[in-house]
Amino acid sequence: MRIISQDGRVDFPYEQFVVTIDATNEAKILAFPAGVYDDTYFNLAEYSTKEKAEKAMEMLSAEYGNYKQAKSSEYYFAFNYPKVFRFPQDSEV
Repeated sequence: MRIISQDGRVDFPYEQFVVTIDATNEAKILAFPAGVYDDTYFNLAEYSTKEKAEKAMEMLSAEYGNYKQAKSSEYYFAFNYPKVFRFPQDSEV
């Protein structure tokens, strides 16, 4: 599944990143590349409240739950679309 930031500037495969609410600013959502042990991160979204950030994370989790892959011999295919999640604007949460 693809993740797109709130402003549309960041687009990456969800399976290769860790998405989290910022520990310092709980209204901000960040992504860290999995397996990278430096300070690299991407700002995915910023909301007016901690509760809105938590709701956006719940929305991401629900969308990912709708995205599954099945393997048939050597080919992968996806079902239960969508395959893309874009973090909503503050007013949409």
